[in-house]
Amino acid sequence: MKILALIKTACTTAGVDEKHAERIQKLFKIDKEEGIDSFVDLFKENVLPAVVEAETTAKANAEKAAKDAAITEYEATHKLKDGKPVEDPDKKVETVITDTMDPALKALLEKQTADIAALTGIVTGVVKTSTNAQKLESVKAKLAGKVEAKYIDRVAGKVDLDAEDLDAAITAQVTDHTEFVQSLMVDMVGDHYVQPTGKPAGEKSVEEWGKIMNSDSTVAVGTVDLGLGK
Repeated sequence: MKILALIKTACTTAGVDEKHAERIQKLFKIDKEEGIDSFVDLFKENVLPAVVEAETTAKANAEKAAKDAAITEYEATHKLKDGKPVEDPDKKVETVITDTMDPALKALLEKQTADIAALTGIVTGVVKTSTNAQKLESVKAKLAGKVEAKYIDRVAGKVDLDAEDLDAAITAQVTDHTEFVQSLMVDMVGDHYVQPTGKPAGEKSVEEWGKIMNSDSTVAVGTVDLGLGK
């Protein structure tokens, strides 16, 4: 510790920053008091310039890197490149049609605008039709087993294909169809009609009504053929 203190004193005398004292001790392997001033002078004349240059370069590089990073972040935030606005490749440049245009040019632009609008409408319609056709087939597939096969097209046609929750729309139509069938049976047959099972017609389950709806034209004892499937 005494040697390091003496080196620091010598550095102050020679005009060298004390921060280099430990480096001087390690560089010249100083372990005794003799010759400390000479080692400090030797360091100052031959080593210090290179050290200062390296520190200056490192500092400059760090400052440049920090500056570049700040510029890059600023440009990214404000959509700039080299200080100029970045062109948006997806941005459409619209031509404004005015009465001051050449009549022939104005007519051409108006026709092109109308043609583009018409074509856009056709494409949109084709896409929507195709999409709805796919949705309709999906709806029919989901209705299988939930309503009688012969009523699938009818029920599917009532489902809102543009509904946000298509499954919920399907369920609503299935419920509506089931309630309609049950109501129709009750109205046509009557709540007081007693089946062979001993239950009034209004107490039939959905499954039982389904069997009646899908039965052939042969009328069984105790049932009524409504002719809904004909």
